[in-house]
Amino acid sequence: MECLCSTKLSTNLQPQGFYNNNTSHNKLFTSSLHSKVLETTTTFTSLRTYRRGSIVAESGKQGWDIGRFLKTLYYFNGPPSPAKFFASLIDKLSNSTTSEPVKKMGTSDVILVTGATGGVGRRVVEVLRKKGLPVRVLVRNEEKAKRMLGPDVDMIVGDITKESTLTPEYFKGVKKVISVVSVIVGPKEGDTPDRQKYSQGIKFFEPEIKGDSPEMVEYIGMQNVITAVKKSVGLQNGKLLFGFQDNLSADLPWGALDDVVMGGVSESTFQVDPTGSESGGPTGLFKGVVSTANNGGFTSIRTKNFSVPEDLSAYEGLELRVKGDGRRYKFIVRTSAEWDTVGYTTGFDTVKDQWQTISLSFSSLRPIFRAKTVFDAPPFDPSKIVSLQLMFSKFEYDGKLNPTFVEGPFQLPVSTINAYMKEPITPRFVHVSSAGVTRPDRPGLDLTKQPPAVRLNKELDFILTFKLKVLLIHIIFLENLPKSILSDTIIFVSVAEAKCVTNLSESALAPSGFLSFHKQGEDVIRDSGIPYTIIRPCALTEEPAGADLIFEQGDNIMGKISREEVARICVAALESPYASNKTFEVKSVIPYSEPFTVDPENLPPEKDYDTYFKTLKDGITGKEALEQSPVLV
Repeated sequence: MECLCSTKLSTNLQPQGFYNNNTSHNKLFTSSLHSKVLETTTTFTSLRTYRRGSIVAESGKQGWDIGRFLKTLYYFNGPPSPAKFFASLIDKLSNSTTSEPVKKMGTSDVILVTGATGGVGRRVVEVLRKKGLPVRVLVRNEEKAKRMLGPDVDMIVGDITKESTLTPEYFKGVKKVISVVSVIVGPKEGDTPDRQKYSQGIKFFEPEIKGDSPEMVEYIGMQNVITAVKKSVGLQNGKLLFGFQDNLSADLPWGALDDVVMGGVSESTFQVDPTGSESGGPTGLFKGVVSTANNGGFTSIRTKNFSVPEDLSAYEGLELRVKGDGRRYKFIVRTSAEWDTVGYTTGFDTVKDQWQTISLSFSSLRPIFRAKTVFDAPPFDPSKIVSLQLMFSKFEYDGKLNPTFVEGPFQLPVSTINAYMKEPITPRFVHVSSAGVTRPDRPGLDLTKQPPAVRLNKELDFILTFKLKVLLIHIIFLENLPKSILSDTIIFVSVAEAKCVTNLSESALAPSGFLSFHKQGEDVIRDSGIPYTIIRPCALTEEPAGADLIFEQGDNIMGKISREEVARICVAALESPYASNKTFEVKSVIPYSEPFTVDPENLPPEKDYDTYFKTLKDGITGKEALEQSPVLV
């Protein structure tokens, strides 16, 4: 009889499978990955060994086990629809086929821009729109946003300092975030209604904070944004759904779903082999005996429906690490909680006695119901995954047969199931930091010759301390941490305008903490697992984009760059694999003393930013110079 059981893995591996009838708690093995005894608690419905030829390929009928049929339905929380069941049988007898194309399966990549009415934010929105990329904005003032961005802008009205205004449903479909929201910094002497003094960026004024504090905006506000969009995150090494990987483990509640539901006698189970992996550690094992008796011919394991749908929209597909047996299997993903419904399906071949990685892209999934294509099924939505299924079957779909099908015993070790990112991997986290972040810690550096951002901190209520404190604490992705510290896919634009302060007296010079948190925040981004780019612009101006640029690494340059240019670099970095996991500084070639203008009738050509990104090297952050004297460019 089928052993129907579920696995509960948290930090320990707990097996399922065939055991002695009297066993309900078994001390099985000590995991080399965890160095502790792993226990299993297995719930049995009934147990039968393969004896007396009860599951043997034969030409005649065999007795149908209605008890196992009912237990299967009970395990998966409900029977199929009777109407759908009989309609399927009639349709199967008609054996009709069609070559009608399947609906294309695709997903949208919404980019969220926070602070979209600000100087950099509105430029980011403009660049995204020109590229035809779907953009959504998060703003506090709806009227202002419509006036600046147009009445039809896809908009969330909320306040990042108030978590209750950031309903998670508003952020559905968001994969990347360009966060340009910031505290308001202005001249102490006052400014014009359109903030001309603040924005011009060439003549310097002594600043002060206006409105909400850096703690409320940069720390609490960013924490709220991250919480709201965390389901859209993507990690470079993927998301573990099942198995053991490094120091992580993940559980799925597998149960057998065999051809007994159609009158057959095939049987399968899922269990854990404590030493079956490539490294000698534990691995999952899908095994059983398949028979074509009673018009059957398939076995499978399927998860119970997830309590919360799995959102894998940030990923390209699923990867299985298996030890092949030369057979062809099916993998099925469902987006409906109904027991008997369409499964988005693809097949894969295995190589006998070899461990291999099977990559199953979401775009390859085909909507199948009872081995037939459903041509009017909705496109696959990877944000609504409710169950997974692994199957060995005589049948492919639409009348095709599995060319590797053989009756009898089989087994397929499955060590991991991961969601994976599309290759080549491009940045999902573009952080606009600030040139100078490593300089305050450099021994012997004369701070009076540095830009004010290197000197200023306390006078602006520790603006960058809180701006980078949020990155230090929150841009970490570990699934076993509290929700409040989960990371997401974010482009974070810093207030580099704080550099627009000069000629301060010695008493006004701030401690080095102004930028020290920048450096620490960058380190956490690099260690987060999110594909990133860290951009360190020099002083921001309102000049147009188009000047020639200097990209450097090592944190030594000073100069200026336009906000429009920074917005373009942010968007370009998202699309370039050459920018992935790089840190660099950027300025224009135009000196402070020379204004930069363009002829509206003869605009400079758009830059190929890949030309710059290709020159960048991995691992250069500027910290290498902490024991050396800086060389200013």
